[in-house]
Amino acid sequence: MPVPPPKRLRPVPPLAPDARLDIAPILTPPWSPALAPAATPTPVPAFDYSIRRRSVDTGGLALALRDDRSGKGWGGWEERETRGDMLYAELLTSMYTQTLHPQLSLATPALSPQARRNLIEILDTWSFDPHALPEEQDFACVCLIFEAVLSVDGMVEASGVTIEKLYPFLSAVRSIYHHQNKYHNFRHALDVLQAIYTFLHAAGCVPPMSFIRYSSKRKWARKAKPGGPIKRLLINLDIFALCVAAIGHDVGHPGLSNDFIKNAKTPLSFVYQDKSPLEHMHCTLLLQLMTNFGLGHLISPLAPTLSFRQLLIQTVLATDMSIHDEWMKKFESVMVDGDGDAASPDTDRARVLVCQALIKCADISNPARPHHISESWSTALLGEWNVQASLEKSLALPATVFPPAVAPAEKMAMEQAKGQLFFIGRFASPLFAGVARWAGEMEGWRKMCEENRAMWEERRKGL
Repeated sequence: MPVPPPKRLRPVPPLAPDARLDIAPILTPPWSPALAPAATPTPVPAFDYSIRRRSVDTGGLALALRDDRSGKGWGGWEERETRGDMLYAELLTSMYTQTLHPQLSLATPALSPQARRNLIEILDTWSFDPHALPEEQDFACVCLIFEAVLSVDGMVEASGVTIEKLYPFLSAVRSIYHHQNKYHNFRHALDVLQAIYTFLHAAGCVPPMSFIRYSSKRKWARKAKPGGPIKRLLINLDIFALCVAAIGHDVGHPGLSNDFIKNAKTPLSFVYQDKSPLEHMHCTLLLQLMTNFGLGHLISPLAPTLSFRQLLIQTVLATDMSIHDEWMKKFESVMVDGDGDAASPDTDRARVLVCQALIKCADISNPARPHHISESWSTALLGEWNVQASLEKSLALPATVFPPAVAPAEKMAMEQAKGQLFFIGRFASPLFAGVARWAGEMEGWRKMCEENRAMWEERRKGL
């Protein structure tokens, strides 16, 4: 029996913070010249789906790679074998089936009392390095951090979530991260979550991790004294939203950048019209996981004021570095030049900017970690970039990441030092400095950025 043609799809507009999550079928896409039908279309042979390789990952981004890392095409078939609109069907099918049927581990992380105390002690320091832990302990660390978050007095009541109800959601999130990515994987999400928690503890919003060392039944109350601006602005539900955003901000990441996605004309680039495609995908997946695994009550789009859903989406979208300069101007205008206080007439906007500032600092916090940990993350990122550089070369796409995939060790070392110097000077240091001017409790991390920059400069000079 001939295979019926798929329904045509239209692109999904960028995800509005107050829009409903609608996964209904999507109609005709805006065809590019490359996809436009010819005047006399060439007949497309029926494709045997039983032999098609399953190579489309979350977001429809994985190339069917051979051992030499060259691509065979989106979805495991040659371009001539399929129609353009099938790309969209693959994208949506893969995105939503993975959120409905992830590989779950519903059991409570099995930790001996001593192992629990050891992990809590590690999580309580800024020298935390997920690479130094066995991979199976990553999930336990995430659960321990959320256990500490839920120990805040009133947090369970505000969120309607207990740690036991949270395990399936966290397990589902973990399953959709791609462990083969060298950088954008579940360990990066854990690293960002731990940084967020450390910032919140410094601001007086959450207890030290040691608070739950022996028991998770105790409740921790914020001190009555006012504290800094972060503590004055954020309510319990904001803190919970920020932590959910942290663990899910890169869910489904393919290990390829937005620039690659755009240049390769992937399905995701069409669906989100090249507007923060990865970040919109992360939001969509995260909302769907919340709906399917017990957190759906938090993301109703009908809230009359700033809702959990709005805050979550706007926080994740802020991690797109292509809008960094625009965001910095907004933050400095509202929070640094203005009062940025809870008494401000536009408190909702200030709360969003605080959550965005904290996740942005956490997302690029590697240069503010101790130097050996910073270097470890930098090396991981270079490894991921090398894969992308190889794909760009294979597909004759513009080079968007450096260094090149194949280079002598000394050249790689120089490129790594130069890259870190550029990134710290261009992004990390100004970000931490801007946030620290408004919230003095962030000053220590600004100083560590500068210390790391000096170390990388010394290394560059020695190469």
